Parts: sequence; structure tokens; C-alpha cells
Amino acid sequence: MHKNILVSSALPSDAWALASIHSDSSIYAYSKFLPAAFIERRYNQVNQLDYFEHTLQRTDDKREVLVGIDDSDDEILGFIDVGHSDKDYTGKVHSLFVHPKFMRCGIGGYLLCCGQQWLVARGYNCAIVWVFSENVLARRFYEKAGWEDINVEEPTSWPGLDEIMCRKLQKTF
Repeated sequence: MHKNILVSSALPSDAWALASIHSDSSIYAYSKFLPAAFIERRYNQVNQLDYFEHTLQRTDDKREVLVGIDDSDDEILGFIDVGHSDKDYTGKVHSLFVHPKFMRCGIGGYLLCCGQQWLVARGYNCAIVWVFSENVLARRFYEKAGWEDINVEEPTSWPGLDEIMCRKLQKTF
């Protein structure tokens, strides 16, 4: 794992860093199976900046974005967005992204652990995450962390990507 990583709640001032990480890691991970034009439209930094500026303005306690920060230079290395799902007592990992240059250093696993702790502290007894079916690296990552592929697959809700499926994984705490 990356040395001296701190995890804290994201601040509104972190929006640009989160947008950049989300954009860069999405391009890195999804370019193998999503159309390039879709990736450019959906995952560009400007679109992501709008999303994170809005997300980080929330004041409710049903969702939290946690950031992993290198304490030697305060660089944000990755983030996890966790919160409530559409079912009682079920939490959800809305997203988990680590900048590509810090992937496979243990940061994602550490952020996942912190996100799971956040969910447990709020009374959730299990959680779900949806990943692209073709994103084998993400599926393996979650399965290695104890998440179970429960054989539920649905098409994405994004126009033009009807053929791209998402898989649901679950973990009980």
C-alpha cells in the first residue's frame, strides 16, 4: 500500500481532483469495452466536475465521499462514494476510483475497507455494488475483498449502451 495514506471526508474544494481521478481512471479502465465516443462524452473532466460540485454540496448523512490522501504532499489518490441503496438496511458503493498511476498499490482496498466501516457504523448489514460485466479487474477486486457475485445482470440505463451489462455484487457485514 502507498505509504502514509489518510482517509477523510471529501470537501467541496476537492471537486476538481475527484473529477480528474474519475475521468482518468474511467478512460483507463473502460476503454477496453466501452465505445470511445461514449467515454469522451460521459467521462470528460468538465462533466465530472459538475457532478462532484453538486455531490459535495450535499448536507444529508445518507451518503459520503471519502478521499485517500498522501499525507506527504496532500495529493488525493482516490475516492469512494458510499451511501444508501434503494433497499432498507442495504448500503451501496456508488463508486470507487483510484488514479491509474496509483492502482495496484492497495489504495482501493483500503478505501473499500473505510467505506464498509462507514456503512456498518450507520447500521447497514449488507451492501451492493454494480460493475460493468466486462470489467473483469473490478469484479476480481471486489471478489478478492469478500464481495459475492450474486448472478444478477442488467443492461445499463445509458442510451446507446443497451448491449453493455452490469453485474451486481453483494457483501454481508
